[in-house]
This record gives sequence, C-alpha cells and structure tokens, in this order.
Amino acid sequence: LSYDVSRNYVAPQECDYTHYAFSIAPEDFEPFSYKLKQAGVTVWKDNKSEGQSLYFLDPDGHKLELHVGDLASRLAQCREKPYSGMRFGPGK
Repeated sequence: LSYDVSRNYVAPQECDYTHYAFSIAPEDFEPFSYKLKQAGVTVWKDNKSEGQSLYFLDPDGHKLELHVGDLASRLAQCREKPYSGMRFGPGK
C-alpha cells in the first residue's frame, strides 16, 4: 500500500468486495475509528456483519476494514444467520 498522487482513482462501486481486514482490540475500535474519520477517510461500506467493523479507503483507494472479532466468531455468526446463498459443507 502506498500513497501515489499520480494513481488513477477507481470509485469503490466500480470494484469488487476484495479488501484487507485488520483486527483490533474491542477497547481500541472506537478511538481508532474516530481518528480515521477525523482524518477524512472515505467509508465505502456500512457494517452489516458480526462484530464492529469500519470499512474505509486508504489514500490510494484500497479497500480496508478495521474489525473487532476473529474468524471463529464470524463463522459462528454465519452458521447462525447465513448470508443469502451461503452453504456450509459437512464437517466440524
């Protein structure tokens, strides 16, 4: 990731959902989110999934997510309330 002023900006709605997610401790989420918003980041998606998340763009337009939770909690929530069309195979 870099800040490249000559890079052509691509609007979030013209890209797919692929993004990088970073885990953060629950007590750090609100203060860090506040700092990002105060810095003027663009929020590209509202959180509708398990846990607290902030979906934002870096200065080059890369899609990032700040997330409280882990893979186990996300999968447990998806098993309880699967997204449309989501299926789980046999297993643990």
